[in-house]
Amino acid sequence: MKNSHLHGVAVVAGLLVILICLTSLRAATPATPDNGPTPGPIPASAPGANGPGSDNAAAANAASGAPTYNTGASSAMPAGLTGEPETLWTRDSLFGDLGGTRDTLANHGIKISPVYTGEVMGNLSGGAGGYDTGTQNGGVGRGVIYEHSLNIPIDIDIAKIAPWWQDATIHANALWIAGPGLSPSYTGDIGNTSNIQGYNTVRLQELWLQQALWEKRITVKIGEIAADSEFFTSTTASLFMNGTFGAFTFLGANLPDPYDPNVYPLAAPGVRLLIQPVSMFYFMSGIFSGNSENQTANPNGVAFPLNSGGTLLFNEVGFLVNQSPNDRGLQGTYKLGSFVHTHNFDSWDSQAANAAGTGPLHSEGADYGIYAVADQQLYSEAGRVISVFSRLGHAPNSVNVIDWYYDGGFNFTGFIPTRASDVAGIALARSNFSGNYSDSQLAQGAATQSYSAETVIEATYKAQLNPWWTLQPDFQYLFTPSGQQGSKNAAVIGLRTSVTF
Repeated sequence: MKNSHLHGVAVVAGLLVILICLTSLRAATPATPDNGPTPGPIPASAPGANGPGSDNAAAANAASGAPTYNTGASSAMPAGLTGEPETLWTRDSLFGDLGGTRDTLANHGIKISPVYTGEVMGNLSGGAGGYDTGTQNGGVGRGVIYEHSLNIPIDIDIAKIAPWWQDATIHANALWIAGPGLSPSYTGDIGNTSNIQGYNTVRLQELWLQQALWEKRITVKIGEIAADSEFFTSTTASLFMNGTFGAFTFLGANLPDPYDPNVYPLAAPGVRLLIQPVSMFYFMSGIFSGNSENQTANPNGVAFPLNSGGTLLFNEVGFLVNQSPNDRGLQGTYKLGSFVHTHNFDSWDSQAANAAGTGPLHSEGADYGIYAVADQQLYSEAGRVISVFSRLGHAPNSVNVIDWYYDGGFNFTGFIPTRASDVAGIALARSNFSGNYSDSQLAQGAATQSYSAETVIEATYKAQLNPWWTLQPDFQYLFTPSGQQGSKNAAVIGLRTSVTF
Protein backbone atom coordinates (compact mmCIF):
# COMPACT_ATOMS: atom_id res chain seq x y z
CA MET A 1 0.00 0.00 0.00
CA LYS A 2 2.84 2.39 0.88
CA ASN A 3 4.49 1.85 -2.51
CA SER A 4 1.15 2.42 -4.24
CA HIS A 5 0.71 5.75 -2.49
CA LEU A 6 4.27 6.80 -3.40
CA HIS A 7 3.58 5.82 -7.00
CA GLY A 8 0.40 7.90 -6.98
CA VAL A 9 2.20 10.95 -5.59
CA ALA A 10 4.89 10.55 -8.24
CA VAL A 11 2.30 10.46 -11.04
CA VAL A 12 0.58 13.60 -9.74
CA ALA A 13 3.92 15.38 -9.36
CA GLY A 14 4.86 14.39 -12.92
CA LEU A 15 1.64 15.86 -14.32
CA LEU A 16 2.23 19.08 -12.42
CA VAL A 17 5.72 19.34 -13.93
CA ILE A 18 4.22 18.84 -17.42
CA LEU A 19 1.66 21.57 -16.77
CA ILE A 20 4.36 23.98 -15.55
CA CYS A 21 6.41 23.31 -18.69
CA LEU A 22 3.38 23.83 -20.93
CA THR A 23 2.59 27.08 -19.15
CA SER A 24 6.15 28.25 -19.75
CA LEU A 25 5.84 27.39 -23.43
CA ARG A 26 2.58 29.33 -23.60
CA ALA A 27 4.24 32.37 -22.13
CA ALA A 28 7.04 32.17 -24.70
CA THR A 29 4.84 31.41 -27.73
CA PRO A 30 2.51 33.99 -29.27
CA ALA A 31 -1.09 32.91 -29.67
CA THR A 32 -2.07 31.67 -33.12
CA PRO A 33 -5.33 32.50 -34.84
CA ASP A 34 -8.22 30.06 -34.85
CA ASN A 35 -7.80 27.41 -37.53
CA GLY A 36 -11.40 27.65 -38.63
CA PRO A 37 -14.61 25.85 -37.83
CA THR A 38 -14.61 22.32 -36.46
CA PRO A 39 -16.91 19.54 -37.64
CA GLY A 40 -20.57 19.59 -36.58
CA PRO A 41 -21.29 19.31 -32.87
CA ILE A 42 -21.33 15.95 -31.14
CA PRO A 43 -24.86 15.21 -29.93
CA ALA A 44 -25.35 16.13 -26.29
CA SER A 45 -26.17 12.56 -25.28
CA ALA A 46 -23.02 11.11 -26.85
CA PRO A 47 -20.20 10.22 -24.42
CA GLY A 48 -17.85 13.13 -23.94
CA ALA A 49 -20.19 15.63 -25.58
CA ASN A 50 -20.55 17.71 -22.45
CA GLY A 51 -16.99 17.39 -21.28
CA PRO A 52 -15.79 15.55 -18.21
CA GLY A 53 -18.05 14.26 -15.48
CA SER A 54 -20.88 11.86 -15.41
CA ASP A 55 -24.49 11.24 -14.92
CA ASN A 56 -24.47 10.07 -11.16
CA ALA A 57 -22.18 9.49 -10.39
CA ALA A 58 -19.76 11.12 -10.67
CA ALA A 59 -20.87 13.52 -8.08
CA ALA A 60 -21.22 16.81 -9.92
CA ASN A 61 -23.26 15.52 -12.84
CA ALA A 62 -25.27 13.18 -10.67
CA ALA A 63 -26.13 16.11 -8.44
CA SER A 64 -26.94 18.49 -11.29
CA GLY A 65 -29.26 15.97 -12.84
CA ALA A 66 -31.34 17.92 -15.39
CA PRO A 67 -31.73 16.24 -18.79
CA THR A 68 -29.66 17.87 -21.53
CA TYR A 69 -30.59 17.83 -25.19
CA ASN A 70 -29.37 19.74 -28.20
CA THR A 71 -31.67 22.69 -28.75
CA GLY A 72 -29.96 24.27 -31.75
CA ALA A 73 -28.33 27.68 -31.79
CA SER A 74 -28.84 29.85 -28.75
CA SER A 75 -31.15 32.83 -29.14
CA ALA A 76 -29.43 34.71 -26.32
CA MET A 77 -27.35 37.76 -27.19
CA PRO A 78 -23.60 37.57 -26.51
CA ALA A 79 -22.46 38.71 -23.09
CA GLY A 80 -22.04 42.47 -22.96
CA LEU A 81 -24.56 43.14 -25.77
CA THR A 82 -27.78 42.61 -23.86
CA GLY A 83 -27.76 46.06 -22.33
CA GLU A 84 -28.39 44.55 -18.91
CA PRO A 85 -25.57 44.36 -16.37
CA GLU A 86 -24.86 40.94 -14.86
CA THR A 87 -26.16 40.57 -11.31
CA LEU A 88 -25.80 38.03 -8.52
CA TRP A 89 -29.04 36.39 -9.65
CA THR A 90 -28.33 36.25 -13.39
CA ARG A 91 -24.70 35.15 -13.58
CA ASP A 92 -23.74 31.52 -14.12
CA SER A 93 -21.88 31.04 -10.83
CA LEU A 94 -22.19 32.42 -7.32
CA PHE A 95 -18.80 34.13 -7.40
CA GLY A 96 -19.11 35.35 -10.99
CA ASP A 97 -15.91 36.17 -12.86
CA LEU A 98 -13.97 36.88 -9.64
CA GLY A 99 -12.79 40.24 -10.90
CA GLY A 100 -11.67 38.89 -14.27
CA THR A 101 -9.82 35.88 -12.85
CA ARG A 102 -12.05 33.35 -14.58
CA ASP A 103 -11.69 35.09 -17.95
CA THR A 104 -7.92 35.19 -17.52
CA LEU A 105 -7.80 31.49 -16.72
CA ALA A 106 -10.14 30.69 -19.63
CA ASN A 107 -7.86 32.58 -22.01
CA HIS A 108 -5.12 30.21 -20.87
CA GLY A 109 -7.38 27.19 -21.34
CA ILE A 110 -8.14 26.58 -17.66
CA LYS A 111 -11.63 26.14 -16.30
CA ILE A 112 -12.45 25.59 -12.63
CA SER A 113 -16.10 25.12 -11.67
CA PRO A 114 -16.65 23.90 -8.07
CA VAL A 115 -20.09 22.53 -7.19
CA TYR A 116 -21.34 22.10 -3.63
CA THR A 117 -24.21 19.69 -3.00
CA GLY A 118 -25.75 19.33 0.44
CA GLU A 119 -28.84 17.50 1.58
CA VAL A 120 -31.00 16.62 4.56
CA MET A 121 -32.51 13.14 4.38
CA GLY A 122 -34.73 11.27 6.81
CA ASN A 123 -36.09 7.76 7.15
CA LEU A 124 -39.67 7.96 8.40
CA SER A 125 -40.08 4.23 8.95
CA GLY A 126 -38.75 0.78 8.05
CA GLY A 127 -35.34 -0.36 6.89
CA ALA A 128 -33.18 -3.47 6.99
CA GLY A 129 -29.62 -4.51 7.75
CA GLY A 130 -29.53 -7.83 5.97
CA TYR A 131 -27.10 -6.93 3.19
CA ASP A 132 -23.42 -6.16 3.81
CA THR A 133 -20.93 -5.13 1.14
CA GLY A 134 -18.12 -4.54 3.59
CA THR A 135 -18.48 -0.75 3.46
CA GLN A 136 -22.22 -0.60 3.91
CA ASN A 137 -24.06 -2.40 6.71
CA GLY A 138 -27.42 -0.79 7.18
CA GLY A 139 -29.26 -0.31 10.43
CA VAL A 140 -33.01 -0.23 11.04
CA GLY A 141 -35.13 2.64 12.23
CA ARG A 142 -36.00 6.27 11.95
CA GLY A 143 -33.32 8.88 11.61
CA VAL A 144 -32.21 12.12 9.97
CA ILE A 145 -28.81 12.92 8.48
CA TYR A 146 -27.05 15.78 6.70
CA GLU A 147 -24.39 15.00 4.13
CA HIS A 148 -22.57 16.96 1.47
CA SER A 149 -20.15 16.71 -1.40
CA LEU A 150 -17.89 19.42 -2.79
CA ASN A 151 -16.69 18.57 -6.29
CA ILE A 152 -13.80 20.67 -7.65
CA PRO A 153 -13.16 19.88 -11.33
CA ILE A 154 -10.30 21.43 -13.31
CA ASP A 155 -10.20 21.22 -17.10
CA ILE A 156 -7.29 22.37 -19.24
CA ASP A 157 -7.42 22.94 -22.99
CA ILE A 158 -3.81 22.23 -23.85
CA ALA A 159 -3.98 24.06 -27.21
CA LYS A 160 -4.38 27.39 -25.42
CA ILE A 161 -1.18 26.73 -23.50
CA ALA A 162 0.80 24.96 -26.24
CA PRO A 163 -0.71 25.82 -29.68
CA TRP A 164 1.23 23.02 -31.34
CA TRP A 165 -0.74 20.45 -29.33
CA GLN A 166 -4.30 20.55 -30.63
CA ASP A 167 -7.51 18.80 -29.48
CA ALA A 168 -6.14 17.59 -26.15
CA THR A 169 -7.63 18.04 -22.68
CA ILE A 170 -6.46 17.37 -19.15
CA HIS A 171 -9.10 16.81 -16.51
CA ALA A 172 -8.86 16.33 -12.76
CA ASN A 173 -11.41 16.53 -10.00
CA ALA A 174 -11.28 16.28 -6.23
CA LEU A 175 -14.16 15.39 -3.90
CA TRP A 176 -14.77 16.39 -0.31
CA ILE A 177 -17.41 14.01 1.04
CA ALA A 178 -18.81 14.34 4.56
CA GLY A 179 -21.84 13.05 6.44
CA PRO A 180 -23.04 9.66 7.68
CA GLY A 181 -25.34 8.71 4.79
CA LEU A 182 -28.90 7.52 5.31
CA SER A 183 -28.50 4.07 3.72
CA PRO A 184 -25.60 2.80 5.85
CA SER A 185 -27.04 4.43 8.96
CA TYR A 186 -30.77 3.70 8.81
CA THR A 187 -32.30 2.02 5.74
CA GLY A 188 -29.77 -0.69 4.78
CA ASP A 189 -30.72 -0.69 1.09
CA ILE A 190 -28.26 -1.62 -1.64
CA GLY A 191 -29.31 1.08 -4.10
CA ASN A 192 -28.19 3.92 -1.81
CA THR A 193 -30.76 6.64 -1.16
CA SER A 194 -28.20 9.32 -2.16
CA ASN A 195 -25.82 9.42 -5.12
CA ILE A 196 -23.38 11.70 -3.27
CA GLN A 197 -22.89 9.42 -0.24
CA GLY A 198 -19.42 8.00 0.31
CA TYR A 199 -16.56 7.51 2.72
CA ASN A 200 -15.87 10.77 4.57
CA THR A 201 -12.64 12.10 3.14
CA VAL A 202 -11.01 14.41 0.62
CA ARG A 203 -10.09 12.34 -2.42
CA LEU A 204 -8.79 12.65 -5.94
CA GLN A 205 -11.32 11.02 -8.21
CA GLU A 206 -10.45 11.41 -11.89
CA LEU A 207 -7.14 12.45 -13.45
CA TRP A 208 -6.83 11.89 -17.17
CA LEU A 209 -5.56 13.12 -20.53
CA GLN A 210 -7.84 12.98 -23.58
CA GLN A 211 -6.69 13.33 -27.19
CA ALA A 212 -9.11 13.82 -30.10
CA LEU A 213 -8.21 12.51 -33.56
CA TRP A 214 -9.69 12.35 -37.08
CA GLU A 215 -11.54 15.67 -36.81
CA LYS A 216 -12.69 14.70 -33.30
CA ARG A 217 -14.42 11.56 -34.51
CA ILE A 218 -12.05 9.51 -32.32
CA THR A 219 -11.04 10.31 -28.76
CA VAL A 220 -8.61 8.40 -26.55
CA LYS A 221 -8.64 8.94 -22.81
CA ILE A 222 -5.92 7.62 -20.49
CA GLY A 223 -5.47 7.98 -16.76
CA GLU A 224 -7.60 7.59 -13.64
CA ILE A 225 -11.14 7.22 -15.01
CA ALA A 226 -14.62 6.71 -13.56
CA ALA A 227 -16.62 4.31 -15.75
CA ASP A 228 -19.97 5.81 -14.75
CA SER A 229 -19.00 9.14 -16.27
CA GLU A 230 -19.69 7.69 -19.73
CA PHE A 231 -20.79 4.04 -19.75
CA PHE A 232 -24.40 2.90 -19.05
CA THR A 233 -25.55 6.48 -18.44
CA SER A 234 -29.03 7.90 -18.92
CA THR A 235 -29.52 11.65 -19.29
CA THR A 236 -33.12 11.48 -18.08
CA ALA A 237 -32.23 9.26 -15.09
CA SER A 238 -29.60 11.73 -13.87
CA LEU A 239 -32.32 13.88 -12.30
CA PHE A 240 -32.93 11.37 -9.52
CA MET A 241 -31.12 11.28 -6.17
CA ASN A 242 -31.08 7.54 -5.49
CA GLY A 243 -27.68 6.15 -6.45
CA THR A 244 -29.03 3.20 -8.41
CA PHE A 245 -30.26 5.53 -11.17
CA GLY A 246 -26.59 6.31 -11.88
CA ALA A 247 -24.11 3.57 -10.95
CA PHE A 248 -26.80 0.89 -10.80
CA THR A 249 -26.73 -2.05 -8.37
CA PHE A 250 -26.33 -4.34 -11.38
CA LEU A 251 -22.67 -3.32 -11.35
CA GLY A 252 -21.87 -2.20 -7.80
CA ALA A 253 -23.45 -5.16 -5.98
CA ASN A 254 -22.06 -7.71 -8.43
CA LEU A 255 -18.45 -6.59 -8.13
CA PRO A 256 -17.96 -6.00 -4.40
CA ASP A 257 -14.69 -5.65 -2.54
CA PRO A 258 -11.97 -6.59 -3.48
CA TYR A 259 -13.11 -6.20 -7.11
CA ASP A 260 -14.69 -2.79 -6.70
CA PRO A 261 -15.69 -1.20 -10.02
CA ASN A 262 -14.55 2.31 -10.88
CA VAL A 263 -17.81 4.12 -10.14
CA TYR A 264 -18.52 7.07 -7.83
CA PRO A 265 -16.64 8.01 -5.77
CA LEU A 266 -13.94 5.69 -7.11
CA ALA A 267 -11.92 5.72 -10.32
CA ALA A 268 -9.29 3.36 -11.70
CA PRO A 269 -6.31 3.45 -14.06
CA GLY A 270 -7.38 2.66 -17.59
CA VAL A 271 -7.85 3.62 -21.22
CA ARG A 272 -11.09 4.53 -23.00
CA LEU A 273 -11.55 4.63 -26.77
CA LEU A 274 -14.53 6.41 -28.37
CA ILE A 275 -15.19 6.21 -32.11
CA GLN A 276 -18.02 8.29 -33.59
CA PRO A 277 -17.71 8.22 -37.40
CA VAL A 278 -21.12 9.88 -37.85
CA SER A 279 -23.26 11.93 -35.49
CA MET A 280 -25.90 9.20 -35.13
CA PHE A 281 -23.66 6.31 -34.03
CA TYR A 282 -20.74 5.64 -31.68
CA PHE A 283 -18.72 2.73 -30.34
CA MET A 284 -16.94 2.99 -26.99
CA SER A 285 -14.59 0.59 -25.22
CA GLY A 286 -12.72 0.82 -21.94
CA ILE A 287 -10.15 -1.32 -20.16
CA PHE A 288 -9.53 -0.64 -16.47
CA SER A 289 -7.77 -2.08 -13.47
CA GLY A 290 -10.06 -4.74 -12.00
CA ASN A 291 -9.77 -3.40 -8.46
CA SER A 292 -10.26 0.27 -7.65
CA GLU A 293 -9.52 -0.57 -3.99
CA ASN A 294 -12.39 0.16 -1.64
CA GLN A 295 -12.97 3.62 -0.23
CA THR A 296 -11.22 2.94 3.08
CA ALA A 297 -8.22 1.14 1.57
CA ASN A 298 -7.62 4.01 -0.86
CA PRO A 299 -9.16 6.91 1.10
CA ASN A 300 -7.54 9.75 -0.85
CA GLY A 301 -7.64 8.20 -4.31
CA VAL A 302 -3.90 8.35 -4.99
CA ALA A 303 -2.98 4.65 -4.86
CA PHE A 304 -3.62 4.01 -8.61
CA PRO A 305 -3.76 0.18 -8.25
CA LEU A 306 -2.56 -1.87 -11.22
CA ASN A 307 -2.54 -5.62 -11.89
CA SER A 308 -4.58 -6.41 -8.80
CA GLY A 309 -7.75 -8.46 -9.08
CA GLY A 310 -7.96 -8.88 -12.84
CA THR A 311 -9.14 -6.46 -15.51
CA LEU A 312 -12.53 -4.78 -15.98
CA LEU A 313 -13.70 -4.28 -19.57
CA PHE A 314 -16.62 -2.21 -20.86
CA ASN A 315 -17.98 -2.08 -24.40
CA GLU A 316 -20.92 -0.01 -25.60
CA VAL A 317 -22.57 0.98 -28.87
CA GLY A 318 -24.99 3.89 -29.10
CA PHE A 319 -27.56 5.08 -31.63
CA LEU A 320 -28.55 8.74 -31.49
CA VAL A 321 -31.90 9.64 -33.03
CA ASN A 322 -32.62 13.15 -34.36
CA GLN A 323 -29.44 14.60 -32.86
CA SER A 324 -27.56 15.57 -36.00
CA PRO A 325 -27.12 19.33 -36.56
CA ASN A 326 -30.09 19.71 -38.92
CA ASP A 327 -32.48 17.23 -37.27
CA ARG A 328 -35.71 18.61 -35.83
CA GLY A 329 -37.63 15.56 -34.53
CA LEU A 330 -37.95 14.15 -31.02
CA GLN A 331 -34.52 13.13 -29.79
CA GLY A 332 -33.59 9.69 -28.53
CA THR A 333 -30.55 7.72 -27.42
CA TYR A 334 -30.31 3.92 -27.43
CA LYS A 335 -27.34 1.98 -26.03
CA LEU A 336 -26.30 -1.65 -25.76
CA GLY A 337 -23.31 -2.59 -23.64
CA SER A 338 -21.52 -5.13 -21.52
CA PHE A 339 -18.99 -5.52 -18.74
CA VAL A 340 -16.47 -8.36 -18.29
CA HIS A 341 -14.30 -8.88 -15.21
CA THR A 342 -11.44 -11.28 -15.92
CA HIS A 343 -10.97 -12.54 -12.35
CA ASN A 344 -11.96 -16.19 -11.78
CA PHE A 345 -15.11 -16.11 -9.67
CA ASP A 346 -16.22 -19.10 -7.57
CA SER A 347 -19.86 -20.14 -7.89
CA TRP A 348 -22.25 -19.52 -5.00
CA ASP A 349 -23.10 -23.23 -4.84
CA SER A 350 -19.46 -24.29 -4.46
CA GLN A 351 -18.86 -21.61 -1.81
CA ALA A 352 -21.70 -23.06 0.25
CA ALA A 353 -20.46 -26.64 -0.26
CA ASN A 354 -16.90 -25.68 0.63
CA ALA A 355 -18.03 -23.89 3.79
CA ALA A 356 -19.95 -27.03 4.82
CA GLY A 357 -16.97 -29.28 4.01
CA THR A 358 -18.89 -31.19 1.36
CA GLY A 359 -17.09 -30.06 -1.77
CA PRO A 360 -14.31 -27.92 -3.28
CA LEU A 361 -14.60 -24.43 -4.68
CA HIS A 362 -15.52 -24.33 -8.35
CA SER A 363 -14.51 -21.41 -10.56
CA GLU A 364 -17.01 -20.16 -13.12
CA GLY A 365 -14.27 -18.12 -14.81
CA ALA A 366 -14.71 -14.46 -15.69
CA ASP A 367 -17.84 -12.58 -14.69
CA TYR A 368 -19.91 -10.61 -17.19
CA GLY A 369 -23.15 -8.75 -17.68
CA ILE A 370 -25.09 -7.14 -20.52
CA TYR A 371 -27.23 -4.01 -20.39
CA ALA A 372 -29.43 -1.79 -22.52
CA VAL A 373 -30.29 1.90 -22.10
CA ALA A 374 -33.03 3.94 -23.77
CA ASP A 375 -33.61 7.71 -23.50
CA GLN A 376 -36.42 9.17 -25.60
CA GLN A 377 -38.27 12.45 -25.83
CA LEU A 378 -42.02 11.91 -26.03
CA TYR A 379 -43.01 15.57 -26.38
CA SER A 380 -41.11 18.78 -27.02
CA GLU A 381 -42.78 22.09 -27.76
CA ALA A 382 -42.25 25.70 -26.68
CA GLY A 383 -39.68 24.71 -24.04
CA ARG A 384 -41.86 21.99 -22.51
CA VAL A 385 -40.33 18.51 -22.71
CA ILE A 386 -41.44 15.06 -21.62
CA SER A 387 -38.73 12.40 -21.71
CA VAL A 388 -38.66 8.75 -20.68
CA PHE A 389 -35.79 6.41 -19.84
CA SER A 390 -35.33 2.70 -19.25
CA ARG A 391 -32.35 0.47 -18.43
CA LEU A 392 -32.20 -3.32 -18.28
CA GLY A 393 -29.34 -5.55 -17.14
CA HIS A 394 -28.69 -9.29 -16.79
CA ALA A 395 -25.77 -11.22 -15.31
CA PRO A 396 -25.29 -14.96 -14.56
CA ASN A 397 -26.93 -15.99 -11.28
CA SER A 398 -24.14 -18.47 -10.49
CA VAL A 399 -21.67 -15.79 -9.36
CA ASN A 400 -23.60 -12.51 -9.14
CA VAL A 401 -25.69 -11.00 -6.36
CA ILE A 402 -28.09 -9.23 -8.77
CA ASP A 403 -29.01 -11.32 -11.81
CA TRP A 404 -31.72 -9.03 -13.25
CA TYR A 405 -31.99 -5.26 -12.99
CA TYR A 406 -34.53 -2.80 -14.35
CA ASP A 407 -35.18 0.92 -13.94
CA GLY A 408 -37.29 3.44 -15.80
CA GLY A 409 -39.03 6.76 -15.38
CA PHE A 410 -40.14 10.13 -16.74
CA ASN A 411 -38.99 13.77 -16.66
CA PHE A 412 -41.31 16.75 -17.17
CA THR A 413 -39.49 19.99 -17.95
CA GLY A 414 -40.93 23.52 -18.13
CA PHE A 415 -44.60 22.73 -17.47
CA ILE A 416 -45.09 25.28 -14.69
CA PRO A 417 -45.61 28.87 -15.92
CA THR A 418 -42.57 31.12 -15.27
CA ARG A 419 -40.55 28.00 -14.23
CA ALA A 420 -39.12 27.05 -17.63
CA SER A 421 -36.02 25.29 -16.23
CA ASP A 422 -37.70 23.31 -13.45
CA VAL A 423 -37.85 19.53 -13.83
CA ALA A 424 -40.22 17.05 -12.15
CA GLY A 425 -39.66 13.31 -12.32
CA ILE A 426 -40.86 9.92 -11.19
CA ALA A 427 -38.92 6.67 -11.53
CA LEU A 428 -38.78 3.04 -10.42
CA ALA A 429 -35.84 0.66 -10.02
CA ARG A 430 -35.88 -3.06 -9.19
CA SER A 431 -32.85 -5.18 -8.26
CA ASN A 432 -33.58 -8.91 -8.39
CA PHE A 433 -31.35 -11.07 -6.19
CA SER A 434 -29.89 -14.29 -7.56
CA GLY A 435 -31.53 -17.42 -6.12
CA ASN A 436 -28.10 -19.08 -6.02
CA TYR A 437 -26.77 -16.22 -3.92
CA SER A 438 -29.74 -16.42 -1.55
CA ASP A 439 -29.40 -20.18 -1.10
CA SER A 440 -25.65 -19.84 -0.51
CA GLN A 441 -26.10 -17.21 2.19
CA LEU A 442 -28.69 -19.35 3.98
CA ALA A 443 -26.54 -22.49 3.76
CA GLN A 444 -23.50 -20.69 5.18
CA GLY A 445 -25.48 -19.07 7.98
CA ALA A 446 -24.73 -15.61 6.63
CA ALA A 447 -28.46 -14.87 6.44
CA THR A 448 -31.51 -16.03 8.34
CA GLN A 449 -34.03 -15.05 5.65
CA SER A 450 -33.95 -15.56 1.89
CA TYR A 451 -33.37 -12.75 -0.60
CA SER A 452 -35.84 -11.74 -3.30
CA ALA A 453 -35.71 -8.19 -4.72
CA GLU A 454 -35.31 -4.57 -3.68
CA THR A 455 -37.54 -1.98 -5.35
CA VAL A 456 -37.45 1.80 -5.07
CA ILE A 457 -39.91 4.40 -6.32
CA GLU A 458 -38.69 8.01 -6.36
CA ALA A 459 -40.57 11.25 -7.02
CA THR A 460 -38.60 14.49 -7.18
CA TYR A 461 -38.76 18.12 -8.31
CA LYS A 462 -35.70 20.22 -9.08
CA ALA A 463 -36.29 23.97 -8.96
CA GLN A 464 -33.76 26.15 -10.79
CA LEU A 465 -33.77 29.19 -8.50
CA ASN A 466 -31.17 30.94 -10.64
CA PRO A 467 -28.37 29.79 -12.98
CA TRP A 468 -26.09 28.71 -10.10
CA TRP A 469 -28.54 27.47 -7.45
CA THR A 470 -31.03 24.59 -7.39
CA LEU A 471 -33.32 23.23 -4.70
CA GLN A 472 -34.65 19.68 -4.94
CA PRO A 473 -37.26 18.12 -2.62
CA ASP A 474 -37.39 14.33 -2.91
CA PHE A 475 -39.46 11.34 -1.79
CA GLN A 476 -38.44 7.68 -2.02
CA TYR A 477 -40.28 4.53 -1.01
CA LEU A 478 -38.16 1.39 -0.61
CA PHE A 479 -39.83 -2.00 -0.88
CA THR A 480 -37.89 -4.76 0.94
CA PRO A 481 -34.71 -2.69 1.46
CA SER A 482 -31.66 -4.99 1.24
CA GLY A 483 -33.82 -7.53 -0.63
CA GLN A 484 -34.02 -9.79 2.41
CA GLN A 485 -37.40 -11.16 3.38
CA GLY A 486 -38.67 -9.63 6.61
CA SER A 487 -37.21 -6.20 5.89
CA LYS A 488 -39.66 -3.38 6.55
CA ASN A 489 -40.54 -1.03 3.71
CA ALA A 490 -38.95 2.39 4.22
CA ALA A 491 -40.27 5.88 3.43
CA VAL A 492 -37.55 8.48 2.83
CA ILE A 493 -37.83 12.24 2.37
CA GLY A 494 -35.05 14.61 1.45
CA LEU A 495 -34.16 18.13 0.44
CA ARG A 496 -31.04 18.82 -1.66
CA THR A 497 -29.43 22.08 -2.61
CA SER A 498 -26.71 22.54 -5.19
CA VAL A 499 -24.58 25.65 -5.69
CA THR A 500 -22.09 26.29 -8.49
CA PHE A 501 -19.28 28.55 -7.33
